Amino acid sequence: MLTILPGSGLFPITYVITYIKTYIIGGLSYNICNYIYYNYSTFVEKSKQIKMDWYSLSDPAVMNEIGERLKEYRLRKNYSQKELASVAGISVLSVQNLEKGNPVSMTTFISIIRMLRILGNMEALIPELPLSPVELLKLKGKTRERAKKKRLKF
Repeated sequence: MLTILPGSGLFPITYVITYIKTYIIGGLSYNICNYIYYNYSTFVEKSKQIKMDWYSLSDPAVMNEIGERLKEYRLRKNYSQKELASVAGISVLSVQNLEKGNPVSMTTFISIIRMLRILGNMEALIPELPLSPVELLKLKGKTRERAKKKRLKF
């Protein structure tokens, strides 16, 4: 039986390799694939629940984290830095600077996240502010409750 680290949902890779060698040779490759997929899915779900405390990071640390995440997106989309720079219409140095956490222009940042197809996440980053009740009342104005009487002209 495969040993799982308590409370983590993670398991050492040596156990996985031993488990695969034992059971694939035994003809249970379907079961081992399901087992690994289940544990990987559990790990992914648990990692999504962990939220980063962005306020505890310094500005350079935030820039480094953003750069690392954008690099992960780029690699998952199977773009090289040169390819991403080409389709985004920017220099390779700009892509490298962003991934290293160095300052880049807002235009460069937007070009990169557009090409990585994550520009839609800006709504979550900077949501539109709802109107306050006072503003709603000002915009509402007076509403007519009844029609005016027609006056006869003499």
